[in-house]
Amino acid sequence: MSKKLRLLYIYNSSGSWINTDLRLLNEFSDVRECELSLKSYFQLKLYWDLLWAKSLFLWFGSIQFLPLAFLARFLRKEIYIVAGGFDVISLPEYSYGAFSERYLKVLLRKLLFKMSTRVFCVSDSSMGHALQNMPFLKRKAERIYLAYPETLGEQPTEDQAHTVNSSEVVMVASVDKIRYSIKGMDSFIEIARTMPSVRFHHIGSVTGSCLPADLPENIQFHGALNIHQEEAGAIIRRCKIVLQLSVYESFGMALLELAGMGLYPIVYRAGALPELVGDQGGLVESQNIEQLKLCIEEILANDVNRNELVHYYRDRFAHQKRQKALKRQLIAK
Repeated sequence: MSKKLRLLYIYNSSGSWINTDLRLLNEFSDVRECELSLKSYFQLKLYWDLLWAKSLFLWFGSIQFLPLAFLARFLRKEIYIVAGGFDVISLPEYSYGAFSERYLKVLLRKLLFKMSTRVFCVSDSSMGHALQNMPFLKRKAERIYLAYPETLGEQPTEDQAHTVNSSEVVMVASVDKIRYSIKGMDSFIEIARTMPSVRFHHIGSVTGSCLPADLPENIQFHGALNIHQEEAGAIIRRCKIVLQLSVYESFGMALLELAGMGLYPIVYRAGALPELVGDQGGLVESQNIEQLKLCIEEILANDVNRNELVHYYRDRFAHQKRQKALKRQLIAK
């Protein structure tokens, strides 16, 4: 029997979550995709695919999607938006978030969300910010957690299940001058300075002159490695703990990916991080370096069952759970 649901899947950035959603949607619908840019609006294929589709599926509430959404609305197509973090939040103290931008941009973004059929928020934290800035979404918004990437890493063997002797810690985050504090790089450097006998690893791009000159010697910066590849995998397997010290995260996919490989997560109580970690990780008050140090020391001093962490995170954020929730929303219409 042929698939009945026809989706035009639109995105303008890259990430494992984009690829994961594309795969799971393809399992119960016909999907045509487009990585949208300004150039796309001058290509006939975009409009042909929109005519073909029953629904428009937008990954992020980007203003760049607004002309396409207007046309979809004119053609009476359903419009579904995945709301992430930047597109629904306002953090003016960090010059971050779509709702910290100029009035016209905020107005246009609200218009995009106003045209939506449903909005899928990636966490309760994300949904809270969306409803705070756009109360009209109250009957449209639903929290559907992202899925753990099925293609990422094998589970540890029995011999690898316990990491008793490891005293290495990793953080994955891309930072620049704006996101230096948002992503917790200041806290990461400070905790490394406080714990000189522990080896700290950072994976992710560091752009601009945002790092201080006097970095502690026990931090190793590996650059923008793909954690799905062996070079990064070798570093990750040596580590016992993954840190996420952000002052805000709408979800925390990098943290989930490494926790799902068996690393013990320690996070600040910020954004969606507490709801992601649940009862299988360490929670520390934001900017409390002494509390963070004690938490790291406790985990390094004790055995950690990596298989237990793997099963907890991969099962809790299973591909099938997100697929079922999306299918229920999309097929119902």
